[in-house]
Amino acid sequence: MHLTADPEEDAIEVPSTETAERWQLAYQRIGLIAGLLTESVGGYIVDLEGFLVDPADLT
Repeated sequence: MHLTADPEEDAIEVPSTETAERWQLAYQRIGLIAGLLTESVGGYIVDLEGFLVDPADLT
């Protein structure tokens, strides 16, 4: 469980649930597009959530 050291700062940095859901979908789509591009030229892979991951980070 994450406990915030500064609740006021956390309130600024943490988006609302609605905003977080929109951004999650956007990042997943970006990851999918980037994954398809890098798949054709080599390099990164896309994880199960659609995020781009450097294979070196998986070891």
